Amino acid sequence: MKIELEAIPRSQKVVHAIVQRIREAMERGELRRGDRLPSEQELCKALGASRVAVREAMKILEALGVVEIRQGSGTYIPEVPKPSIIDPMQFFLYLGDADPEHVKELRFMVELGFSRIAQRKITDQELERLEENLRELKAAFEKGEVTVELDLEFHHLILEATRNPLIVQLGKSILNLFHDSIEAGVREHPEAAVQHHTLILQAMKSRDSQKLEEALLESYRYWQEHLRPKVPPRGGRRRDEKAKKQRGDLGLRAERHPLCARGLPPRGQEGVHG
Repeated sequence: MKIELEAIPRSQKVVHAIVQRIREAMERGELRRGDRLPSEQELCKALGASRVAVREAMKILEALGVVEIRQGSGTYIPEVPKPSIIDPMQFFLYLGDADPEHVKELRFMVELGFSRIAQRKITDQELERLEENLRELKAAFEKGEVTVELDLEFHHLILEATRNPLIVQLGKSILNLFHDSIEAGVREHPEAAVQHHTLILQAMKSRDSQKLEEALLESYRYWQEHLRPKVPPRGGRRRDEKAKKQRGDLGLRAERHPLCARGLPPRGQEGVHG
């Protein structure tokens, strides 16, 4: 299939423009899974770009999992989507100092959505796998050995029950953003993870979407207390003090938010869950 690549205007940033041209070719269906991209020389000629710029663009696309560079063969669109070296959403959160309230809303929107789909599709065998995970979590709790891996496995099993590879990939990326806060919650209040997973499993079994939302919202309210930026805010001490105050006000702000209209438990009585 012929690929149409327009030359890059001098006013555009070359590397960014090359990435954009490849993306547009994929959107038009000119590049499909398994297709080989034009050679470096052909790309340079078609785009009016240097070899250095083309190589840099290919490295970015490879890091994002969009292309696969095979030594001595060329550059290809992967047959199977590759996990990216750089998660674009995570990269944005690291550099952008995202508002914790926005991050919380993101997780709740995504998790409630995929859990509802899983609830409609889940089989008895998949429910048994969730029960097995919960039994392992309870046993680990009794031994004082609860881990974030056990907690996340529960959510991943729900994701797998959607039987939708796009949802699975997106859901795992979103959950990975919260690894640190989930781990902190599991470490400090493992009993909350057991309690909330029990409620979620009961809701999945009942096929009651309202109970599922209530169980997730309960988990959501507890987990938010351990949501912290992974890097210090940019802008020096003043910005850092502002961020600390903002995090201290999370509970109050969440009470006013529609997602938490059912009300938060009194501060100081929160548990935590992933």
